[in-house]
Amino acid sequence: MIKLIISDLDGTLADNKGQIPEEAFTVIEDLEKKNIHFAVATGRQCATVENDFKSVLDKIYVIADNGALIKHKGKCVGVTYLEQEKAREVIEEVKRLENIEMIISCEDTAYKITKDKAFHEEVSKYYYSLSYVQDQSLIEASIIKLALYNKDGITKEFETWLRKKWGEDFSITVSGRNWVDIGSLYTSKGMAVKMLKEQLIIEKENCMAFGDYFNDVSMLAEVEESYVMEHAPEEMKAYGKYSLDEGSVLKVIKERCL
Repeated sequence: MIKLIISDLDGTLADNKGQIPEEAFTVIEDLEKKNIHFAVATGRQCATVENDFKSVLDKIYVIADNGALIKHKGKCVGVTYLEQEKAREVIEEVKRLENIEMIISCEDTAYKITKDKAFHEEVSKYYYSLSYVQDQSLIEASIIKLALYNKDGITKEFETWLRKKWGEDFSITVSGRNWVDIGSLYTSKGMAVKMLKEQLIIEKENCMAFGDYFNDVSMLAEVEESYVMEHAPEEMKAYGKYSLDEGSVLKVIKERCL
């Protein structure tokens, strides 16, 4: 019997415009009535998820910034910070690279150090609370994640360079075609799901998860019933027990759990 469901958002539960289907809120309410916990696990910031799910926020767990921040009913359940001095070294080096934009995530908000209009339009759907700063020295809050963006796509060469440069200090995770995230070595969606399982005293065989990209791999490994979206990269298919057509997450949940 399923007791905990975890779903990624972009490319999974959300539609191709990044919007959450209205039906999702009804399904979440129905799951609560059956004592089935629901968690959103995403690379998006917590403020964005809280805004998107405000009508059912008291009924879900939010695993944001790829596991760096976990909240339930508005309260922080867990947060992991980057090693701050090293993170700021990364910011200084990356901001000099051509074609790479960057989001600096903190617990309550996120920052960008570019005024590029096209980049702002791209990231605004993921970052509800986003501010522009001229320089990182103006950011006083502790950093929990760095998200790097290339409009032409993250290349294998760039990923390899990041791993060689900072792989011993941070986790380097490709979270989408255009995104790569730099997080704590002690942070992942999987670690967050493991913590929830322990807190809720739920076994792996009673858990279901849905994902589509490499930042979902650790999460899928923490559940027995794992689904990978059909449009996911081919290498991702090996991490799911089942494959799933676009827009079918809620259908599966209703068929199997409601």
